[in-house]
Amino acid sequence: MIKTITLISILVFTISCTVKEYKKVVIPYSINNRSDLMSYKLKGIIDSAFRLESDAFIDFIELSNTVDGESAYDLGYVLTQIIYMIGEDEFLKTINNFTNDEKEILISFINVGLEYGDNDYDNIQDNRKIENEFPIIQQTLINK
Repeated sequence: MIKTITLISILVFTISCTVKEYKKVVIPYSINNRSDLMSYKLKGIIDSAFRLESDAFIDFIELSNTVDGESAYDLGYVLTQIIYMIGEDEFLKTINNFTNDEKEILISFINVGLEYGDNDYDNIQDNRKIENEFPIIQQTLINK
């Protein structure tokens, strides 16, 4: 009986830690299956981003230092989804005091997320460009 309860508890915990979508942000498989800690951190970043806290994007940069390959591309996709949801103006306000290096890192992830992400949710990579999708970000951060 105790073994059964323990096994059920472990299964419920494992399933609850497996993120596929969180607050309408799609979490790609490469990130979702890396670790429960990464999923937990990413949920915190999404929560903070929706509260328009600049720490969210600092935490995003720190998290991005722990991934490579496909997961890095997918983090870019997560970032672009967040920007679509909060809007360019709010995103720019939250990163206003960031260093140029921090802003450049975010721009790189935005570009990757737009090109390789599925921001229109049709299961096809979008190949979008920042100047078309986020012209205010383009003008403010790149064409200064």
